[in-house]
Amino acid sequence: MGTGRPFEGWSTRQLAELTGTTSKAIRYYHSLGLLAEPDRGPNGYKKYAVPDLLRLMQIKRLRDLGLPLSRNPEPDAAETVTGAALESLDQDIQLTMRRLEESRRVLAAMRRSGDAGQVSAELLGVADDLAAQERALTSLLSLVLTPEQLADLAKILAGHSDEDDEFRDLPADADEATIADLAARLAPTARSLMAEHSWLAGPTGEADAVDVFSDIYNPAQLAVMKRVREATRDDVIE
Repeated sequence: MGTGRPFEGWSTRQLAELTGTTSKAIRYYHSLGLLAEPDRGPNGYKKYAVPDLLRLMQIKRLRDLGLPLSRNPEPDAAETVTGAALESLDQDIQLTMRRLEESRRVLAAMRRSGDAGQVSAELLGVADDLAAQERALTSLLSLVLTPEQLADLAKILAGHSDEDDEFRDLPADADEATIADLAARLAPTARSLMAEHSWLAGPTGEADAVDVFSDIYNPAQLAVMKRVREATRDDVIE
């Protein structure tokens, strides 16, 4: 049974406990104008009534759903949250869900390939076949290439050849004849790829990256790359 005493309202601490928030948060909502200042009791302390409780519950619920405080309705519109604000929030949530799904897709591909974050998402499908040099190369290229160009690069790397293996395994002390022979066999493919993907001949293309990637490839490999570059430009191998 009730005590017969009239309800005198809740203190800030009691209101915070009821709504699962903090006194500091309530004072912050006051400072933003989202929660009206309540009447004060004879002792000078704030006394919150049922409308204040319901308003705080609304603020907290919308915040927990992801609605920024800046888009929370004013106190005098507490019962009429605009459909536009909720529609915008729903769109934000959908965008976040798509980003999370994409993150999960990339993480799954990373697990399958054993990659530890070195290979860009567009190249994860071919990461299994990439040597350490190629992983380093593609990581650097991912800084300057567009997603479309990286997708092209993934197709190029998927087109594996015997010459690719020879280039990958070429020793640093390979003789001149070996370098010239391998370059001659790689040049036709390079010309064909550059004809199909014009960006390869640009400033971000591998054909112009010999100096940039000198820390990745050994001297013999760099010599092959230089000869192939000259061949694609002059259509001859010296």
